[in-house]
Amino acid sequence: MALLHLFQNRDWNTDILGNYSEEIVLQNLNESDKNEYAIIKKKKYRFLPFYSLRITFGPVINYDKSESISQMLEKIKELAKNTKAVSIEFNPYVWEYDSSLTNLLEANKFVKTSDYVYKNSIIVDLSLSEEELFKQFERRGQKAVRQSVDRGVRVELTQLNAASFDTFYHLYKTTCSRTQFIPEDYFSLKKQLLYWHSKSKVYLFFAYFEEKVIGSLLLFNNEDSVSTVYQGNDYDPEMMNKRASNAMYWETMKWAKANGFKCYDFGGITVSESYEEEKKEGIHNFKTQFGGKIVSFPGNYIYVNRPFPLFFIKMIQPIYSLIALSRAKSKAFKS
Repeated sequence: MALLHLFQNRDWNTDILGNYSEEIVLQNLNESDKNEYAIIKKKKYRFLPFYSLRITFGPVINYDKSESISQMLEKIKELAKNTKAVSIEFNPYVWEYDSSLTNLLEANKFVKTSDYVYKNSIIVDLSLSEEELFKQFERRGQKAVRQSVDRGVRVELTQLNAASFDTFYHLYKTTCSRTQFIPEDYFSLKKQLLYWHSKSKVYLFFAYFEEKVIGSLLLFNNEDSVSTVYQGNDYDPEMMNKRASNAMYWETMKWAKANGFKCYDFGGITVSESYEEEKKEGIHNFKTQFGGKIVSFPGNYIYVNRPFPLFFIKMIQPIYSLIALSRAKSKAFKS
């Protein structure tokens, strides 16, 4: 199965980002195989004359071949040096791997660091029949789906345009406010999603009760799989009682199967390792009711190209982060 996350689609460019503090770099990693490459974000540190590089859900290489991995590591280290980046970090998008991958990373001076994306997810095999898919749900999951139908919830694929984006973003921002996650910037996200919708790479679903939209779920087209990325809900107690989220996951799972996708990726779960992560455990418990297989990703790795600037950045980062986080929350959640 081809594992190609939308964040590694070759169509990415700086214009699509809608974020002028970042640039996009396409780096070929194998001279004899143009299918091995990386889409890299180049981001400037605010108020500082330094850059960092990041590869999200990539690079795109054959992770079964140590030669491809070694060549990739040399290429991206060379890119960091040529661009004078402070560091380059990435998280391989591979569901099955062994210690040879992590051994190669460590041998090439890539160090595991904190994760900026999820490190576990739940994958549902869509080759199963609908009956088999529903059977592997936990009993509470089956009950919730039946309740959502009995209570009048319907789920529809929606044309993504300026108006439907606003409806989606309101629900998404409401969910972020409830969970204290900072939402993506309205204008940047709108620009990106409208573009990818025009390329049939994102799909927006709404859950309705009567004529009111009470839930939204957005899927990424990752070639052979779809991933749930953004979700939003109406948290009015009466609407929450409709179990719209359960209906959306089940209906989009059936839709993905009918449209030829092989896997349904629930877009990340967190196994609590600290008090902060315990806040996300509810998401984990919710997603496990749909059955599927828990998979682990290798994690996030960083290569430090310029140690002294990074040392300076780390010295001032905590103070700056507190200020930036406060401002971001104030901006994101203001009415």
